[in-house]
Amino acid sequence: MASERFIIVNNEQRSFTYQAGEKVNLALQAVKGVSPYTWSFMNLPAGLVGTKDGKISGVLNDAGYYSFSASANDAEGSSADCYYTFNIQPQGTAGKYVSNLASNLIEVPNRNIPVQYDINQVEKQQLQATNAVYSAIRVVNDAKSISE
Repeated sequence: MASERFIIVNNEQRSFTYQAGEKVNLALQAVKGVSPYTWSFMNLPAGLVGTKDGKISGVLNDAGYYSFSASANDAEGSSADCYYTFNIQPQGTAGKYVSNLASNLIEVPNRNIPVQYDINQVEKQQLQATNAVYSAIRVVNDAKSISE
């Protein structure tokens, strides 16, 4: 008999922000299933490695907004999936402003009227905006290095 559906948790945090070049070291956990759990990951960004015991480690060198999924299977064959994001900011002072700038690029029609957004659509718009800003920063940095 399969166990009750279990959930994946990591201190309720689903989004992580790092500076480019900073070391990543996370340990995901599953609850309400039958241990041991076996983990797998899809779309981990280049530079990161996921292990079967739910650990993610490595270094992300490229600034950007990355989404990936983690899946855990318990000893009785039940499984659960969870989606996470990494916001990797460029090194230097410009990086700390990128997330706020990208968030402000999403328009809210009338801030006085409560609006319910599809979170996946909002995250997709944030991803597009963030990547556009990071691309612009890379172009400026490339231009600086050429002129030097």
